[in-house]
Amino acid sequence: MGRRKQTPPRPNLKAQTNSPQLTRLTHVFPTLTTLIASTNLYTTLPPHIPNSTITELSLEENLFTTLSSLHPLTSLPHLRRLVLKSNNIYAVTSSSASPSPSTLSSAPTFSSTLTDLDLSYNEITAWSVIDALPHVFPGLTSLRISHNPLFTNLQAADGKALTPEDGYMLTFARLANLQTLNYSPITAKERLNAESYYLSLIAREVSFAPESEQEKILKTHPRYEWLCEEYGEPRIVRLDGQVNPNSLAARLLRIKLYQSGSESKSVDVEIPMGYTAYTLLGIASKHFGIKPMKCRLVWETGDWIPAPRTEEVDDEDWDFESDEEDEQPAMKSVTREVEILAGTRSVGTWIEGKEATVRVELK
Repeated sequence: MGRRKQTPPRPNLKAQTNSPQLTRLTHVFPTLTTLIASTNLYTTLPPHIPNSTITELSLEENLFTTLSSLHPLTSLPHLRRLVLKSNNIYAVTSSSASPSPSTLSSAPTFSSTLTDLDLSYNEITAWSVIDALPHVFPGLTSLRISHNPLFTNLQAADGKALTPEDGYMLTFARLANLQTLNYSPITAKERLNAESYYLSLIAREVSFAPESEQEKILKTHPRYEWLCEEYGEPRIVRLDGQVNPNSLAARLLRIKLYQSGSESKSVDVEIPMGYTAYTLLGIASKHFGIKPMKCRLVWETGDWIPAPRTEEVDDEDWDFESDEEDEQPAMKSVTREVEILAGTRSVGTWIEGKEATVRVELK
């Protein structure tokens, strides 16, 4: 019977998080140019990376959370390519996920030789991180940024959902020197379309905000002034107090329901326009204690229309000798009413506008 093969002991992963092996490794290979240090659970780097010869470095599948935790790499004068794929990077510095000019002063600045950066499969959720990349990586021309949460739930200022492709287009619109994004070269036409689209979205964002917020909003778009010089300053149509057309509030109807013969018995309800007439009937019957099939809903439009004629004029009785200047009797008018018939038709197709008064009658 042979001896059972022994399983070698598992490495001490906790000790690797401080990356002392990285320093020893660079001492052993003093002329190292390419280094792959993936899947080592690194959270920090040693204060000194002595190999100034390194040009390509991969730190894929580690545990870095901010770009500032990579500060020792700024001393590499010839670094050209840095792979940070599949980490937990969500911010530039640990002090703020939304860097301002003051916090950027404490952010690292890499050598301008670094042109290629991979930040895919991280935890970036804010555009402010993208806007900070030119400061942290001044020579950046090629970027991979796919599979970050930022691109999964994008919305324009009016609530319109944006696709990940829209997000990637806005990414290179924010980065003036970028030439390649997610392995795809950026053409001059694509940049033109992206930058003009980005400018229109900024104008849209400003238009939906109070005028007092305009300066604050524009500070979140560092390229705004340049884009205005290049494409012209957009026309801002202030929409203060208006509801975003794609928001839930824009699709709500405010309806006053009251019981016929007793206007004191009334209730105000807000329902989506897509609710069916059956649903409104159920709401009315619940509030007034009437069986749904005993209810009749009548929308009082508030419009006045001529009353239907009930009597024909007898030509023989007409007094042709009457004074032509005599005034004719005023035509009677009545309010226009629309019965909302029970069915699956949506209430928004019966009622015009955002507010309505509906009378509840017993059949």
